[in-house]
Amino acid sequence: MEKGTHQNDRGPRRHPSLLFTIIAFALISCSVKEMRESCPCRVGLDYSLLLQQASPGEMIITTISDAGGKMRWQGEFLADTCPVRSGILLAKGQYTASSLLFGGDRNWSVDENEIKLREGAEADSLFGEAAPLDARGEEAESVPAALKQFATLFIRFGSPVSGLEVEVGLNSSSIASRDLSAAPGPMAIRRTVSGEMASFRLPRQCDTDISVAFNDKADGRPLAALDLSPLLQKRGYDFKAPELSDIFLDVDFEARKATIEVEGWKESFIIVTF
Repeated sequence: MEKGTHQNDRGPRRHPSLLFTIIAFALISCSVKEMRESCPCRVGLDYSLLLQQASPGEMIITTISDAGGKMRWQGEFLADTCPVRSGILLAKGQYTASSLLFGGDRNWSVDENEIKLREGAEADSLFGEAAPLDARGEEAESVPAALKQFATLFIRFGSPVSGLEVEVGLNSSSIASRDLSAAPGPMAIRRTVSGEMASFRLPRQCDTDISVAFNDKADGRPLAALDLSPLLQKRGYDFKAPELSDIFLDVDFEARKATIEVEGWKESFIIVTF
């Protein structure tokens, strides 16, 4: 009994050491957790989908903005040398990642806030998307899709034209770097055309407020004017859609008739001539 009692007396003496070990482990675990929370997030940038659409000499630009819209990282890559996959470090948080593949004549100027089209120029062929990026964990990934970020307006004439000046009136010439939304600001694209068809690449617009005017190049005399907005609105054309559809406009000056067509629907209307 005495031996047993002696063992029982010794038993409690071990408990402080055990308790100290448990507390120390808990403190170390807490410290590690705090360190991990303060560590940046490893973000993978996967350009495989954009590179499938890319041609030599084209440029890819990625902008990552925080929840308040402030740019936190921006990178430019030539498609020729762009890695299929790369990585960056970001402070943990929620972001928006926008990536664009620029094709064509590089008619844009790019900064941390906007991508602006040069005055009077047509849009380049733009492919990409803006998507949420959840970087609250230790790892995240951005895989931008090659969505069409421009609309081509095709104008087909009933008979060949020569020396016809066409002016396309728009309501936006720039898009926000952070989310690729259109920023308001009027602009016009003017060009002298000949033949049976002309095409104009349009940047993403704020709304469907688009007009087309035809003038005689020789004397500047106005020939006809079209307001496309009512029909585009009526048919639900959406410039805020993730991917933009092309617009086809058939014009017959002699019959004073025009037909607009977008992805399976078409409608005719009387054009205003002068």
